[in-house]
Amino acid sequence: MDLTFHRLVQQDPRTVPSYYRSVGGDALADRFFDELTALVAKMAAQPTMFHPLEGGLWRANMANFPYHLLYRERGGTVRVLVLRHHRQHPVTGTHRS
Repeated sequence: MDLTFHRLVQQDPRTVPSYYRSVGGDALADRFFDELTALVAKMAAQPTMFHPLEGGLWRANMANFPYHLLYRERGGTVRVLVLRHHRQHPVTGTHRS
């Protein structure tokens, strides 16, 4: 399965590890990044194993951090739209294509 990222997604995960680094050190920031990387790999391998949402979106939750990814799967391509904290407004990132 091909994997693409909305250009703004590249900014989303940069701020989160710096927060975890400030409150828990490098090990916590590394755990966040490792879990995020593993989640993206699972999405690419089995995109329909996660939670379907309205409008053709899917939601993949991180297991140990309060974040999730929203993505679309079309024609053999997984397009990651946003990395979002669970407390962010539900429409944040859904307008991205």
